[in-house]
Amino acid sequence: MAAQQNNPAIVEAWGYYEVLSAEEEALLLAESREKARRDFVDRYNGAYREGIEIGRQKGIEIGRQIGIGIGRQEARQEVRETTALNFVRKKMPHEVIAEVTGLPIEEIQRLEATLSDSKDYKEFMTASQNNPAI
Repeated sequence: MAAQQNNPAIVEAWGYYEVLSAEEEALLLAESREKARRDFVDRYNGAYREGIEIGRQKGIEIGRQIGIGIGRQEARQEVRETTALNFVRKKMPHEVIAEVTGLPIEEIQRLEATLSDSKDYKEFMTASQNNPAI
C-alpha cells in the first residue's frame, strides 16, 4: 500500500475515484430525495382527490335529504290547501277551516279567490244554488 501512495498516477486515479464516488453517492441521494418528494406529492394529491370526492358525496346526500324534507313540506302544504278548498266548496266558515287545516284565514281567502276565478267553481256554485242538496 505504501508503494501505491508513492506512485503519482495511482494517487491521482484514487483522487478521481473518490470524487466520482462522492458524486455518485450525491446523485443517488438526490434521486432518493426526488423520489420521496414525488411519492409525497402523489399521496397528497390522492388524499386531496379522495377528500373532494367524500365531500361531494356528503353534499349530494345532504342535498337529497333537504330535497326530501322540502318535498314533504310541500306535500303537507298541498294537502292543507286541498282540504281547505274542499271545505270552502262546502261553504264552511273560514275560522273552522283555519282551525282544521292550520292555515291562516288570509291564505284561505287567497285560495278561495283563486277558486272563485275558476270556471269549474262558478259552475259548481251555480249548480249548488239551484240544487240545495249539493
